[in-house]
Amino acid sequence: MILAELHRRPVFYVKELLPLGHTRSMYVALLRSMNSLYQAGLIEVTEFMCWGDSKGKVAIHRLGTSCDIREKEQQERDRAYEREKGNVDKVRKENLVNV
Repeated sequence: MILAELHRRPVFYVKELLPLGHTRSMYVALLRSMNSLYQAGLIEVTEFMCWGDSKGKVAIHRLGTSCDIREKEQQERDRAYEREKGNVDKVRKENLVNV
């Protein structure tokens, strides 16, 4: 499952492979699989410690690739902010015209 996902995309968080409402045993089994692949040298793993979150996040990525998942997330947030800002500006302009 992990290697198949790496064929689709170069980096992802471990929890993205789990279904909603997953059990702890499902998460532990996935971590064991991840650890086995890591020990065999088939994948690279990066752990991010999150402020206010004691568990942090674990990202899996292809060998020899950088783990730029944080940068991609920030870019997505920036694009969402710009879209929202554009929508707010559009509504303001419409309201000024209607006054």
